[in-house]
Amino acid sequence: MKSKIEKELLPHPRQGFAYFIWAICLIFNFYLYLVQFSAWGSSSERIVGSSVPSLGVGHLLLSYNVAVIIFQFPIALLIDKFGPRRMTSLVILLCAIGVLILSFSGSPTEFWWGAFLMGLGGTVTTVNILKIVSNWFHPKKFSLLLAWTFFALIVGAMMGQWLTHHLTQNFDWSKVMFNYGLIGILYAIIFFICVRDSALGISYKIVPLPKHFNLSKAVKKALKKGENYALAFATALAFSQWFSFYGVWHIRFFEASYIHAPHNTVWMNLYPMIGFAIGIIGFLYLGYYTKKRKIYMMTGTAMAFILSICSIYIPDLPFGLRVTLDFFAAVSVGSMALAYAMIHENNIPAVTGTMIAMIVTSLAIFRLLGEIIILAILGSFGEKTGTFSVADYQSALIVIPFSLLFALIALVFVRENHGKQVYEE
Repeated sequence: MKSKIEKELLPHPRQGFAYFIWAICLIFNFYLYLVQFSAWGSSSERIVGSSVPSLGVGHLLLSYNVAVIIFQFPIALLIDKFGPRRMTSLVILLCAIGVLILSFSGSPTEFWWGAFLMGLGGTVTTVNILKIVSNWFHPKKFSLLLAWTFFALIVGAMMGQWLTHHLTQNFDWSKVMFNYGLIGILYAIIFFICVRDSALGISYKIVPLPKHFNLSKAVKKALKKGENYALAFATALAFSQWFSFYGVWHIRFFEASYIHAPHNTVWMNLYPMIGFAIGIIGFLYLGYYTKKRKIYMMTGTAMAFILSICSIYIPDLPFGLRVTLDFFAAVSVGSMALAYAMIHENNIPAVTGTMIAMIVTSLAIFRLLGEIIILAILGSFGEKTGTFSVADYQSALIVIPFSLLFALIALVFVRENHGKQVYEE
């Protein structure tokens, strides 16, 4: 049965404009993950010279997550308060400048700052686009638009590794990244021009705010809900190590496991990334039509836990079987995308930006911690050449199944909401 507020919801006065702005924001999701995975998937020698040790790129890229942790909540609150135009345009511009710094980097310090500025871009990708979806589209469409938002993100990640790998066969890595940076600056200008504060419908909210609505009180109330933290931690634990594994370590683990792999190593990441995209879209649509969330997240996380253990720790697996296990593990972990829909539904739409920021910040924290643990374990073996054994990687990658296990435990404290949107505090 529909609530009184839900019956009174009116569609955006300019539906075409709303989808156009959503598509523009979608392009930045694609762009950020394209440049991020372009850097993540490259060797340290290709990036900053042979003077940087093999684990150097892993250490330097930690600054990306540091930036997200520091700035995610402040930027999300500013977007909630003032809207997306100025803040988002500025952050996109700084992100593009970070990519340019990466392209010119000749030292670890320069690379660190470039990755740090890229991290600022990570603070607006998901938060900004989902805030727009929450403001302009009917709450029932949130899951569906979320599915295609993540699809753009994953396609960007796939293209980042694949396209950059092929471009660097003919062009210097720095020139490729320089052009990516110029594209980012151009995009920031286009975004600023298109998302005008004076445009009809730019300030529209499908769920109108009460006359005396206090955003600060609403945010404080949302931050006091334990279930929000359980959802954020579960999502972060499940997704953080997935991104780290397929962004940095997956190819290296396969190279150590199969000296004569039957495919180019870049293609190894495409299969699980395709699986991740399929899982996200499939589970979000499934959740949308069945009005269930928790059962799919728990089942998917449990399956990902089992499959990741099999893929990483069963010795002498045939190449094709390991790729297949990775593919279905990625499909399974895609179920956690439902948490983004759930945390939106469990809170009033006005605080959507802050709630998504909670997930993104948690994701950056656990990603940072996981990378530190992996780097520390690999570094403890005293290897300076970057040639680690399968056993070395298996020891370091223990964080993946443990993260999934803790994500599963966190989900125990989440209640099924059957897709019902909260409209009033």
